Amino acid sequence: MIIVRRRTRNHGHLLRRPVGAAATLALAAAGLVALSAPAQAAFPGGNGRIYFVDQSTDPDKEIYSINPDGTGLTKLTDNADADSNAAVNAANTRIAFTRFSDSAVQVWTMNVDGSAQTRLTDGPSVRDAAIDWSPDGTKIVYTAGNGRLTVVAADGSGSTEFGVGGSTPAWSPDGTKIAYSSAGNISTVNADGTNETQLTSFTGSDRGNKPDWSPDGSRIVFGFSGATQQIHVMNADGSGQANLSGDSTSSGAPYWSPDGTKIAYTSDGDPFTMNADGSGKSALAVVSGFQFTTDWAPVPGQVPTSADLDVDLAAVPQLGLLVPALRYTVTARNAGPGAVVTAKVTATLPNGRTATNLSPGCTTSPGVVTCTYSGIAKGQSASSTFRLPIGLLNLGGVTVTATRTASAPADPNPANDSGSATCTVISIVLAVC
Repeated sequence: MIIVRRRTRNHGHLLRRPVGAAATLALAAAGLVALSAPAQAAFPGGNGRIYFVDQSTDPDKEIYSINPDGTGLTKLTDNADADSNAAVNAANTRIAFTRFSDSAVQVWTMNVDGSAQTRLTDGPSVRDAAIDWSPDGTKIVYTAGNGRLTVVAADGSGSTEFGVGGSTPAWSPDGTKIAYSSAGNISTVNADGTNETQLTSFTGSDRGNKPDWSPDGSRIVFGFSGATQQIHVMNADGSGQANLSGDSTSSGAPYWSPDGTKIAYTSDGDPFTMNADGSGKSALAVVSGFQFTTDWAPVPGQVPTSADLDVDLAAVPQLGLLVPALRYTVTARNAGPGAVVTAKVTATLPNGRTATNLSPGCTTSPGVVTCTYSGIAKGQSASSTFRLPIGLLNLGGVTVTATRTASAPADPNPANDSGSATCTVISIVLAVC
């Protein structure tokens, strides 16, 4: 069935539609302006239901959930208030969300079926933006109306404001850090409010927003607003930044699936999923109007404890180029039984040489090439390429070996962790492999 949807755009940014004239005035007065949909941290587990918000509901917003295959659409809230920013705890028992009612936005919780709705905050409006649970389910982090990150206990007691300005917070799966967006960049802070660290260095019209941790905590995916809004990914320390979505349309609000193999996001006003390497984009749009995704719930205990990564390396000479080179392809295949959440493969190069023309996710230093991967499902593979200019190599045999140096979950079979390729350099313009 083809469904026609309304979309609101502004120079490639995903925008929320107004919730009514009175609500718009109240939000503006409180400084509650949100450019696009939020995302929360992915807690490890099996891939449960995906949550999103329908903004076309007149006169308010409502929270929905749906299975990852697009079935089982369920409307969880149905009232005259504007409900948004649903985030599910790691135990998959409670949902935290924001509600705009009586001219103020407050933090609420409810059961995953929409029952037992309970207000946690009171007083001045909080920001209409992403909120998130601590991994142990005892606390919720949100942005107060003054723009400060604030933590409240899950029963509504003990509200504590950090001395940190930021929005769209996401708690790391190990509970030690909170990622957030501030002044167009992505930063982290310790869960006790100390050690603010800026991870990105965007300036001008380039903006980073709405971060989300991978289930193993090694990577962060986030929205990037430049010429168009895209989804970028980086290591948890800010290194290895890369465009993941590569779309011609506006894509944002990313967050990882609990098993680490996929990312849910919003593309041109519709809920989508894609593989963690950016491939396999698929729409989950099920209701008319402008929607945005808010979380992907875990099914606790469903993540397999091991994933066997089989590493291969192939080489071919490329002699018709201005700079003749040996071209290498690293392939990491997942033999299961679980999904590979993250992996690192290191290739050793001859004589301290460095490589060129590296695939995204790969880096080089004298003697090595290191490639990182994420979200490889059972039976699937991921590949990277790089080149060694022949003119930099000694004549004779050239052997390069690629080896799995780290992966999560555990790899049960080290026998297939390495692959080698040998070529013979005959002259600076001739080689055979």
